[in-house]
Amino acid sequence: MPGDEVFCDQCVPRGCSCNNIDFSIEELNHIKKENLNYRFSYSFNKNKDGKISHLNFYIIPFDDYNREFPCCEFEKI
Repeated sequence: MPGDEVFCDQCVPRGCSCNNIDFSIEELNHIKKENLNYRFSYSFNKNKDGKISHLNFYIIPFDDYNREFPCCEFEKI
Protein backbone atom coordinates (compact mmCIF):
# COMPACT_ATOMS: atom_id res chain seq x y z
CA MET A 1 0.00 0.00 0.00
CA PRO A 2 1.23 3.49 -0.77
CA GLY A 3 2.31 5.74 2.05
CA ASP A 4 2.23 9.53 2.13
CA GLU A 5 4.21 9.80 -1.09
CA VAL A 6 2.72 11.58 -4.10
CA PHE A 7 3.48 10.40 -7.63
CA CYS A 8 2.72 11.99 -10.99
CA ASP A 9 1.12 9.88 -13.73
CA GLN A 10 4.53 9.27 -15.34
CA CYS A 11 6.20 8.17 -12.08
CA VAL A 12 3.55 6.15 -10.24
CA PRO A 13 4.49 2.49 -9.68
CA ARG A 14 2.51 0.27 -12.04
CA GLY A 15 1.61 -3.38 -12.35
CA CYS A 16 -0.49 -4.07 -9.25
CA SER A 17 -2.60 -7.22 -9.34
CA CYS A 18 -5.68 -5.29 -8.16
CA ASN A 19 -6.31 -4.40 -11.83
CA ASN A 20 -6.17 -7.99 -13.07
CA ILE A 21 -9.40 -9.48 -14.39
CA ASP A 22 -9.84 -13.11 -13.34
CA PHE A 23 -11.67 -15.51 -15.64
CA SER A 24 -12.19 -19.21 -16.08
CA ILE A 25 -11.18 -21.00 -19.26
CA GLU A 26 -14.88 -21.51 -20.02
CA GLU A 27 -15.40 -17.71 -20.03
CA LEU A 28 -12.63 -17.06 -22.55
CA ASN A 29 -14.95 -16.77 -25.57
CA HIS A 30 -17.25 -14.36 -23.73
CA ILE A 31 -14.61 -11.81 -22.73
CA LYS A 32 -15.04 -8.48 -24.50
CA LYS A 33 -11.81 -7.88 -26.33
CA GLU A 34 -12.54 -4.70 -28.27
CA ASN A 35 -11.32 -1.34 -26.94
CA LEU A 36 -9.11 -3.03 -24.35
CA ASN A 37 -5.34 -3.31 -24.46
CA TYR A 38 -4.40 -6.38 -22.47
CA ARG A 39 -2.33 -9.50 -22.19
CA PHE A 40 -3.33 -12.89 -20.88
CA SER A 41 -1.46 -14.47 -18.01
CA TYR A 42 -1.82 -17.32 -15.55
CA SER A 43 -0.59 -18.59 -12.23
CA PHE A 44 -0.77 -21.98 -10.56
CA ASN A 45 -0.38 -23.72 -7.23
CA LYS A 46 1.38 -27.03 -6.73
CA ASN A 47 0.69 -29.81 -4.24
CA LYS A 48 3.41 -31.20 -1.99
CA ASP A 49 4.06 -33.88 -4.61
CA GLY A 50 4.69 -31.23 -7.30
CA LYS A 51 1.44 -31.65 -9.26
CA ILE A 52 -0.56 -28.60 -10.28
CA SER A 53 -3.55 -28.27 -7.97
CA HIS A 54 -5.09 -25.01 -9.15
CA LEU A 55 -4.71 -22.92 -12.29
CA ASN A 56 -5.74 -19.23 -12.39
CA PHE A 57 -6.23 -17.28 -15.63
CA TYR A 58 -6.36 -13.50 -15.75
CA ILE A 59 -6.15 -10.50 -18.04
CA ILE A 60 -3.72 -7.67 -17.34
CA PRO A 61 -5.23 -4.46 -18.80
CA PHE A 62 -3.16 -1.59 -20.21
CA ASP A 63 -4.00 2.11 -20.53
CA ASP A 64 -4.05 4.14 -23.77
CA TYR A 65 -0.25 4.50 -23.59
CA ASN A 66 0.24 0.71 -23.33
CA ARG A 67 1.23 0.89 -19.65
CA GLU A 68 -0.12 -1.25 -16.83
CA PHE A 69 -2.45 0.61 -14.50
CA PRO A 70 -1.20 1.74 -11.07
CA CYS A 71 -2.56 0.26 -7.86
CA CYS A 72 -6.10 1.39 -7.06
CA GLU A 73 -4.70 2.91 -3.85
CA PHE A 74 -2.98 5.69 -5.83
CA GLU A 75 -4.91 8.79 -6.75
CA LYS A 76 -4.12 10.72 -9.89
CA ILE A 77 -2.86 14.28 -9.29
